[in-house]
Amino acid sequence: MKSVFSCFSKKITQLAATRLELARYDHKVRVAFNALTGLFPNEDQWGQATRGFGCAGLGLRTTQRHATPAYVASRIRMHDMCRELDKNYQWEGVNQASALAQCIAALNHELPIHQLIATDAATPIRQHDLSHSIDTIDHERFFQGLCVDDKAQINSEMLAGASDFLNAVPAVAKGHAMAPEEFVTELKTRLLMDQYPEDTWCPLCDCVLDRRGRHAGLCAAGGDRVRKHNGARNRVGQFADAARMRPELEKPGLLQPCPDQPDANRRRPADVYVPSWSHGSPAAFDLAITSPHRQDIVLQASTKTGAAAEAYEQFKRLYLDTARDCMRQGIAFIPLIAETSGGWGPAAQCVFKALARSVSIVSGREPSQELLEHRQALSILIRVANARAIFRRDPGSGIVATAPDTSARLALEVYGGP
Repeated sequence: MKSVFSCFSKKITQLAATRLELARYDHKVRVAFNALTGLFPNEDQWGQATRGFGCAGLGLRTTQRHATPAYVASRIRMHDMCRELDKNYQWEGVNQASALAQCIAALNHELPIHQLIATDAATPIRQHDLSHSIDTIDHERFFQGLCVDDKAQINSEMLAGASDFLNAVPAVAKGHAMAPEEFVTELKTRLLMDQYPEDTWCPLCDCVLDRRGRHAGLCAAGGDRVRKHNGARNRVGQFADAARMRPELEKPGLLQPCPDQPDANRRRPADVYVPSWSHGSPAAFDLAITSPHRQDIVLQASTKTGAAAEAYEQFKRLYLDTARDCMRQGIAFIPLIAETSGGWGPAAQCVFKALARSVSIVSGREPSQELLEHRQALSILIRVANARAIFRRDPGSGIVATAPDTSARLALEVYGGP
């Protein structure tokens, strides 16, 4: 028994001695990232890459930064077991000179008051929770130093669905595939890296094309926004079809003429129409993809995650009294709004969860699995469209001259139609 505890004690007291090896490992991870992507992020950008998806990172956590949380959490969770095995076991956390107490003190120096770790090991704690707290602390420091546009981008990247393209297993049949250059371009977007050497003029609309490429997500010229919308519409239609909802795309004649709006029957409030939704009533899903960098929303988007999607949901409901007109016809009007990051607004998230539950009844798989796979496909579709819009506007690429034919072909291959 003593030999077991001696071995355990020897391993845990060598935490400080492993710092050099941990640093070497982290360096190799960074070198591998550089070699695989051709990207060389600066320290701030690499710091972001090492944070989790919830903090708009790439999940490439550094072992140096998270070794102490892992060590402390493991020791605390082993406390009761050690007491059961050895009645004379002494908890080192109360000894200020011990390595464990010093690690706890180092963590408590960073953690907020409500998350401080007790030295008596009375409360078990998970490494996941400690690592999330460390990520949040680092993220807040990083976030405070950003400009408004960068803050808006990072907040958008933290939306549910925005990181799904990162954890999707490549599979062309499922729509889970990106060309290497598309994937790398979207890594640049997520890490706030430049897409172009400098600000220039958009070759399609003569507006300013910023070096981060964000104008590409706003530009109405060239048809990129329409193709992205139609691709996402088709994908949501496939999702509803998998749920046996019998969806119809762009169904006409939903709204009847009235004195105030004699042309109401010409409007099509349903990008995707399902004849039976909540309580058997039909529903009109109106899909849109908006940018957090619009002039009218960027300030709000810099202070609140999902502000652009939420604001556009409300706009869709109020525009031409569409929600009220649909309600009069007994139709539920539900805006499904994504941001250009691939993250979705609250109404869309609720709809996708409901669809996933219905699909799971047919497939026999877990609803969470169905939700993730369909959301990954949507994320990849939006990200691919973003990357191609950036490519088309690169003055040095030579793509612009052939963009219309190329884009039409790609629309057929990837989106199922123009």
